Amino acid sequence: MIFHGQKFEEVLFETSYMPEIEVDLAVFVMGWESRSQAFIQTGAIRGRKCLVFSFADDGICQESREQFYERAAKCFNTVVPVKLPEALNRIGWQSEVEKIFKTPANTVGNTCFVDYTSLPKAVTQTLYRFLLVDQSFCQSHWGYLEGSYPSEPLGSRFSQGLAEPFFPIRHTPGTGGTSEKQALIVSIGADEQIIFDLLETRSYDAVAVLHSNSQNSPALEQSRRSTLGRLHREYGVANEFVLESSASSVNDAIENYIALIRKIPREYSVDIFCCGTKSHSVAACAVAQRFKETVSLLGRIPKNYNRHDVVASGRGSISTMTDYTNPMIAALLAK
Repeated sequence: MIFHGQKFEEVLFETSYMPEIEVDLAVFVMGWESRSQAFIQTGAIRGRKCLVFSFADDGICQESREQFYERAAKCFNTVVPVKLPEALNRIGWQSEVEKIFKTPANTVGNTCFVDYTSLPKAVTQTLYRFLLVDQSFCQSHWGYLEGSYPSEPLGSRFSQGLAEPFFPIRHTPGTGGTSEKQALIVSIGADEQIIFDLLETRSYDAVAVLHSNSQNSPALEQSRRSTLGRLHREYGVANEFVLESSASSVNDAIENYIALIRKIPREYSVDIFCCGTKSHSVAACAVAQRFKETVSLLGRIPKNYNRHDVVASGRGSISTMTDYTNPMIAALLAK
């Protein structure tokens, strides 16, 4: 699919058959989940330079860090550890991430790869939108690996609270429009309460829902059903405004977001908030490019990140955005 000169493609895969990609720059994120190391362990992503992000106070031991760097060194000519402010410090990581990609040494070349499996959604969306608007690279690959979750009831284990008011994601083209009528599209996940915190904080004239079938976890499926039930009962969300999307496919989520937007009256402005699978957050960035005048993205900073190990389920996706409006596109196409 193509929006305003940007083409969005995707490869879905089993991790035993992960596609090989060579890029000028790669970004990996060191996290406490087991699946955060899956991409780097396969050696499928190779290239000239690799940035390894980690957040302050992430609690990762030095031995694990060294192992990660050693694996990266087998695939890249240069490996650069990047220590970001803690993930709860929005102002800190926003300015630092943008500064990193405004540094000429980090933007040499035409292609980049970002493993966003363990990257917080607000950081992922800010980085995606920045790279698209800044045109740092004319082609970017976004890798995600599904997780396998526990089968026992989740309770409040994934409830992380709200540290500050919901905020607009930077570098989104529009402000969501100026219409007095506002709609919300929410991608639901394990943190059920955060959705209702948003609905209590802001008044919306319409609510639509995107969700994924949690086949990897009966507990997540139970949480999904509970959230949908409350939305039906308390906010009158009709079945026609609820769509199901793949947990790993970005393009599938893009198509479903567009389908939901088309169900909403054209004069409405639309906020998209993602607290579900991370592939939905990347899809929302593309949708904001498609509907530049009417769609905005919302983010949140939790009070804390509850740390639970999540192993890779064996499925994943790589979404590729090629920007044909980028002045460097001729060099990429000539390869």
